[in-house]
Amino acid sequence: MTIQDYIDDIARSVAFLSRVHVPQRHFIGHDGRLSRAVSAFPVAGVLIVLPPAALAAVLSAFHAPPLLLAFAVLGLQVLITGALHEDGLSDSADGIGGGKDKESALAIMKDSRAGSYGVVALVLSFGIRSTAIAAIAPYLTPAGLAMALLAVAAASRTAMVWHWSLLPPAR
Repeated sequence: MTIQDYIDDIARSVAFLSRVHVPQRHFIGHDGRLSRAVSAFPVAGVLIVLPPAALAAVLSAFHAPPLLLAFAVLGLQVLITGALHEDGLSDSADGIGGGKDKESALAIMKDSRAGSYGVVALVLSFGIRSTAIAAIAPYLTPAGLAMALLAVAAASRTAMVWHWSLLPPAR
């Protein structure tokens, strides 16, 4: 793999994991599969979270209340990703919580409407993430907070790839 191939994989990963516009040149000759690009997910995660990390650093430097900082950071992340991860969490929670068997769970996960399990999962997810950010923000420098958010972005995308590699497809 060349450096240009890896840059293309990063660009494709950013396009898949976010709403960030990626130049078409990174998709020339690409067959649409993600199998190779997933190795670039951690780097893509860092790039996607750069703006929220910068926002966290600025708000921290101006001594914004920790919960305001946390919700602003999470809100910007959701805007950049198009709520991709939240949609997946909600669909999974609805399918696992409401599905009586494999077929009904898959049907529930394909349904675009949010069910009770999905809503509760989202509330808990935002609550836990905002509380975690608010809890560490006062103890870190603005740069340290930004670095922590970037490290979590890389680690979470690494965990996603690892998880995918261990489990069979839902279908």
